[in-house]
Amino acid sequence: MEALRTKTDVFEVHEQEIYWQRRRKQDKGLFSTVPLEKILGAAFTVLGANTIKRIVLKYRSSKVC
Repeated sequence: MEALRTKTDVFEVHEQEIYWQRRRKQDKGLFSTVPLEKILGAAFTVLGANTIKRIVLKYRSSKVC
């Protein structure tokens, strides 16, 4: 994963999760997961920060105290 690091792309690996920080918006440049597909050799899902926030809010609000 370190080989894919660029000025705009930073990766962190935690067990089976890979965190990919893009330092610019997707619409301002080519967005491709092809290098990741080749390295991982398996299907994966990319979730944006807004999607993750919505998931957290959904499950936080449905939590019974």
